[in-house]
Amino acid sequence: MSVFETLRVGGWRSGAGDPPVGHVGWPALLARPVLGVSATCALLLPAEMMVGDAVRDLDRDLAVDAHRFTASERVVHLAFQIVTFFGSTVWLTLMVGLTAVSWVRKRRTPAAALLLVTAIGSAVVCRTIKLVISRDRPSFVPALADPYGSSFPSGHAMQSVAIYGVLLLIVAPRLAPRARWAVLASVAGFVAAIAISRVMLGVHYLSDITVGVALGLVWLDPLLLEGVRGDATREGKAAGRRSA
Repeated sequence: MSVFETLRVGGWRSGAGDPPVGHVGWPALLARPVLGVSATCALLLPAEMMVGDAVRDLDRDLAVDAHRFTASERVVHLAFQIVTFFGSTVWLTLMVGLTAVSWVRKRRTPAAALLLVTAIGSAVVCRTIKLVISRDRPSFVPALADPYGSSFPSGHAMQSVAIYGVLLLIVAPRLAPRARWAVLASVAGFVAAIAISRVMLGVHYLSDITVGVALGLVWLDPLLLEGVRGDATREGKAAGRRSA
């Protein structure tokens, strides 16, 4: 059972309200992403140890070129600093906290619960993997950003995918079907820019952000998207029957 099914979100119509609090099933809410991420983590350490020199060389070469370009262009450097802020722990914590409080006050408790579980869970998983893998970050002079912690995986990439993704999935059923895909494309582009900014600022390797994005999708549970797609499909069939 996907989280969307657990929250009865899959059956929402556009403009419908949130499901009642009693429909939140905590075991189902946690089981899928925890199992998915656990299985992924079990493969990460041996994969990191076995990765070939060619991949490491590609990582380093891309990091060097990206840093050189960003360091030589002040406008580009400023732009990536602004973009990367929206994937930072400070911003995501503030945004998630205020959004959850607002939703609870509006009696949208299931939505707030899903957002908090996604944010906290993805942060804990990311920190754990960083401690286990303990990969050193790229080191450049001049430094274009001031990161902390290990390099692998990218916390900005993983948590941006998970948090902005779950926000999109919670909000999407309230949008018109056509608007959903426009919003989806915009959010996907914004999250991709956050991930890319970490390489361009010289604080992550390409493999860091690639795995970060993948883990964010695993935590998010890709089956959630079926709720949005299924809702749009049902509306399309209903419209077809009315016009017949």
